[in-house]
Formats: sequence, C-alpha cells, structure tokens
Amino acid sequence: MDLKKPEVVVEKSDWVDWKNNPVTKLYIHALFTKREAIKEALAEGQIAKEAIDLHIGQCQGIKDTIDFILYDQLVGDEESDESTRT
Repeated sequence: MDLKKPEVVVEKSDWVDWKNNPVTKLYIHALFTKREAIKEALAEGQIAKEAIDLHIGQCQGIKDTIDFILYDQLVGDEESDESTRT
C-alpha cells in the first residue's frame, strides 16, 4: 500500500470553511466528549488494569486529531499556524 501525500492544494479559505461547517463542529464536539469520558473513566477506576494503556493511547489519538483540526496543520502556512496557537 502506497501512502504518498495527495497532490492537493488546500487554500486557507477552504480550511476555514471546513472548520466552520456544522458537521465539523459536531465532529470536534464528539471528539472532546469521547476524550473526556475516557479520562473520567480512568480517573474513577472504571477501566480494567489491562486496558489502561489502550485507553490512554486512544485519548492521545483523539488529542492529536483535535490538535490537527484546531491548529491548521493541514494548510502548512507556518505563520498562520503560530497565530492560531495560544
């Protein structure tokens, strides 16, 4: 399987439109909700010991996805990336 990056140009306006789309907003909300549920279950000891690492990894994957969406990493405009970070 060849995983080359597609030859696609994504303009800043495309990225902003996508992020402002209601479906994208619901997706981001669902990611935050899922991550918080996992964190609460871990904190309350509701996760079996043998599954803790799996759930921590899942939380990290969700965090990476959220960061990717919120910090404009797809566009590749380093100057705009820095302006969106707090």
